[in-house]
Amino acid sequence: MLILNSWQYRKEVKQAEREGRAKPVWFTKKVAVLFILLFIFYLLGVFCRSKLFDLEVSRILQK
Repeated sequence: MLILNSWQYRKEVKQAEREGRAKPVWFTKKVAVLFILLFIFYLLGVFCRSKLFDLEVSRILQK
């Protein structure tokens, strides 16, 4: 049933794209990939900032 529904969904999306009612699928995929990459870079930034902060605190405490 799910396979039939996904086939029906794809058929409806293609029809909507032809009629100009829906965004193309490649557009939504690119936006999703962009958000995932932004989230990864955000996490990397938070991780690096916390590491640098720990280094500064340990340097201050050693003095």
